[in-house]
Amino acid sequence: MIETEIEFKNLITNNEFKQIRDSFFIDIAPFYQTNFYIDTDDLQIRNHILMLRIREVEDRFVLTLKVPNDTHVITEYHQIIDEEILKQANIAEFELGADIINVLKERDIDTTALKIQGQLETIRYERTYKNGLLVLDESHYFDEIDYELEYEAKNVSDGKVVFNEILDHFDITRTEEVVKSERFYRKLVERKHG
Repeated sequence: MIETEIEFKNLITNNEFKQIRDSFFIDIAPFYQTNFYIDTDDLQIRNHILMLRIREVEDRFVLTLKVPNDTHVITEYHQIIDEEILKQANIAEFELGADIINVLKERDIDTTALKIQGQLETIRYERTYKNGLLVLDESHYFDEIDYELEYEAKNVSDGKVVFNEILDHFDITRTEEVVKSERFYRKLVERKHG
């Protein structure tokens, strides 16, 4: 399955997380998900500004390749996979599916050298809000914990307005958007190279 996602993100503090949770998600239970990030040891996928992961939510495993198109706009390739893939030393090409293999090979990424580089666990709250999806995440990876506010919209202009309204309401400073996978990979590189 291929889809386009329009999203806005901002890292927030623990206090801002609590304020937003208590305002928007007071009656909503969180759910838990784990992202397993896949790349070559020399991070060819990351170096092409792509992201390949397996996400586990409630015993369901989805392989996703994210390809940025424009600011806030991403094409995503998804497929359901078997949990057994997590036990393999390397990810076999046939596990990826034709669409994902084609995107990777177009960029000369070595699809025979893919393996899981690590995982990131998230406690996630979600709710519909003003024709979009409001998401609040607490993520754990290596020795890090961070907090993120996200808004998924149907179009960039409306999404930007709604997201900025939320930030303004809570007096949150807009920060550079650094997606979860990039935060994970920065920490991975730091740990590998000391």
